[in-house]
Amino acid sequence: DSPAILKYTNNIAYLDKGDIVILTEDGVTFKDENDKVIKKEIDVLDWSPEMAEKEGYDHFMIKEINEQATSVKNTLTQRDNIQKIIDDLDDVSRICFVACGTSYHASLTGKYLLESLAGIPTDVILASEFKYSAKTLDENTLVIFISQSGETADSLKALDVANETSKTLGIVNVAGSSITRRAQYVIQTQAGPEIGVAATKTYVSQLTAIYLFAALMAKDDELLNDLDNVPDFIDEVLEDVESIKAMSQRYNYAKDFFYLGRGYSYPTALEGALKLKEISYIHGEGYAAGELKHGPLALIDEGIPVVVVIPPGDSHKKTMSNLEEVRARGADVLAIGARKDKEQFTHAKDIFLINDDVDG
Repeated sequence: DSPAILKYTNNIAYLDKGDIVILTEDGVTFKDENDKVIKKEIDVLDWSPEMAEKEGYDHFMIKEINEQATSVKNTLTQRDNIQKIIDDLDDVSRICFVACGTSYHASLTGKYLLESLAGIPTDVILASEFKYSAKTLDENTLVIFISQSGETADSLKALDVANETSKTLGIVNVAGSSITRRAQYVIQTQAGPEIGVAATKTYVSQLTAIYLFAALMAKDDELLNDLDNVPDFIDEVLEDVESIKAMSQRYNYAKDFFYLGRGYSYPTALEGALKLKEISYIHGEGYAAGELKHGPLALIDEGIPVVVVIPPGDSHKKTMSNLEEVRARGADVLAIGARKDKEQFTHAKDIFLINDDVDG
């Protein structure tokens, strides 16, 4: 991973399968697997060593959380590149996202966006499960691979298979990584080096790239304009860090957490549960709120924390009903919603309100 060596050099040569490198005091020689000397292009990374340092923060995770707004701004500059890719994509009748972990959750958001805005049937497949669906690909399928590092082994195997039949697009953060070199098209997220294991700024950058792609596919100018406000919303949330810290300490008794959401909030619930597991080593599960009655409700008991993601929109009323369901069973409900809905969260133990009108 290139950030690991930034303090030594930003000149990088990328190896292909079977390449051989011979290092001596006099220099470096590259050979292919047939022992033939080959020439390698040297890429110069535009990441500085300072970008991979903590810069006064206690740890990389908090630093990268605070870099989210800048990462979104920088990724929004990819609009022209994304439009060129879309202009070059003819006869795409199906889209298939392939990813793992956090990138899988970003992909689920992409499914909702592309199907609702562009009307294109869209699947989301875990990279490790891709081989069981590979025979459904054809020349009219666009397969989108999402990865922070661009080196995810399962995704690379799936990419090689997809290239045989379909158009392929990589949404990747690390320039020159394997996915960027193997995919037919590439969208480079502009998050900078991410050192923390749990994705933060790269996740919101992936979402930004996906939203741009979907909005441009659908020619949705209103959504494109709204995206420009996202960095301001992020900065505003981060100004509330002390109340978030105090809120988190009220739940330090918990051994289990549940996260609920509908529609676009469902992938957010999944990602919230994943972050809790990765960072705190506390068991957490994310569910589509409508699935509560199909099993998970049996696990909701007195004092179990339940995070309900409940923004305005057409799913608001039903999600509010789910909030009441878990509250009635004694759950400690943390509601995350819009400021204008504050009066509706009277039964929640805690509420975290987000401004959905940056000018208001």
